[in-house]
Formats: sequence, C-alpha cells, structure tokens
Amino acid sequence: PASPVCRSHPAYGADSRATTTAIGSDGDDSGEVHRASSTSALARTPQVPHAPHGCAALDAHDAAVWAGDLNYRIKSTAAGVVAALRAGLHDVLLLNDQLACEQRHGRAFQGFREQPLNFAPTFKYVPGTDEYNLKRVPSWTDRVLYTCTAHPAYCTLRPLYYAAVHEMKESDHRPVVAGFQLVLRPGNRNLATGS
Repeated sequence: PASPVCRSHPAYGADSRATTTAIGSDGDDSGEVHRASSTSALARTPQVPHAPHGCAALDAHDAAVWAGDLNYRIKSTAAGVVAALRAGLHDVLLLNDQLACEQRHGRAFQGFREQPLNFAPTFKYVPGTDEYNLKRVPSWTDRVLYTCTAHPAYCTLRPLYYAAVHEMKESDHRPVVAGFQLVLRPGNRNLATGS
C-alpha cells in the first residue's frame, strides 16, 4: 500500500503541495497496473490517509511535487537492461519505462511531468557496490514528478536539476534529488482565478 506524507505550503494566496510516497511492488517487476491504480486512488482521495492533519486532493493546489519510491520498472529482463546500459542504449530503456508508458496512456500521474532521466537506473544495487543485483530488473523506481496548474502569470514552477546520487551506496536504491524554483506573483492572482 501507498504511504503518503503531504505538506501544504500556502504563500501569497497560492497553495503548493509536496508529497512523498512509497508504492508497494507486490514483489513483482511487472506490476504497473497495481502501481497505476494505487497512485490514481491517492490523487483522487479527498483526504490522503496517514497525512498529518489531513491532506487535500492534489488538484486543489496551484503547484505540487510528488517524490518517492514509485516502484515503476523497465519492461525488460535484468540482463537486457544491463546489456542496453553497456551498449549506451539509454533511449531504449526510457521507451520501456513503465511510468512513462502509463503516463502516455493516461493511466497514472496525469498532468504531472518529470525532468529528463539523464542518469542510470537507481534500483536494485548490491549495497556498498556499483553492481546491480540481477535478481530484479534495474529500474528508475525513485522518482520526482511535478505539476503547476495555476496561470503562468501568477505562479510558475521551474525545474532546475534532477540527478541520482551514485556516491551513496548504503542501500539497494540510489537516492535521487531534484530542485525547483517556485515563483509567485501575488498581484496577478485574479488571472489565475478568473475574477
């Protein structure tokens, strides 16, 4: 099950949301249907469970960042992913990324975007090494997605960077980091509300 943590950050009449989630894999590398239904249910939930003081649905916010272990995989075998990485076929791996496929088909994280995945898959490593554990398909399971639904004259959310921290080797996951610039123009709020 998903375990969301939500924080709301109102400023100048805008409401932004930062959400972290760990979506269970059911021990299955091909469970994109399970993951898509879990994330869709969370995004539609009026009050996200387990959030401190409740957490309104994401569409009620001007800007949102959703980060976490979303557990989407690359549609391939472990050996196939490693061979593609060695051959420099990064684009082939991206085309077979379950999250990107689910988004293209409108089944998960509709309206959310992601900065380019210009780094190697961040899961599943042998802890303490740079070697993948080939019992699972190496994949980009840890992700940072974002959306800004406000009128751009009022609010913009600009991505600055997105990277994996391959120097941190204590886990079977490599952490990912992303930076954003949130710009609010309170004098233009009426453009966003149409009033």
